Amino acid sequence: MNNISTSWMWADGNHTRGLDYEPDRERLLWLEDQVGFGCAYAPRVQLVSDFLQNGHERYGNPPSEVLEEVKLAIEHYRTAPPIQ
Repeated sequence: MNNISTSWMWADGNHTRGLDYEPDRERLLWLEDQVGFGCAYAPRVQLVSDFLQNGHERYGNPPSEVLEEVKLAIEHYRTAPPIQ
């Protein structure tokens, strides 16, 4: 079992932002919520290949430590052997 995160949340002004990484689908789900609106917005989907090639700026601006963890998770799951 590994302890690599695939979900992150952070505060951004009056918003709560989140990011879910789905290694099996090679995609990132960008989430946004305003205070008082429970899960009001559908996630924006970004393919991992797009994230690695073009960055994150069109989807969100997470803290640098979150970006570092996302990149580590992508590297880990892309090189991890398949679960038997």
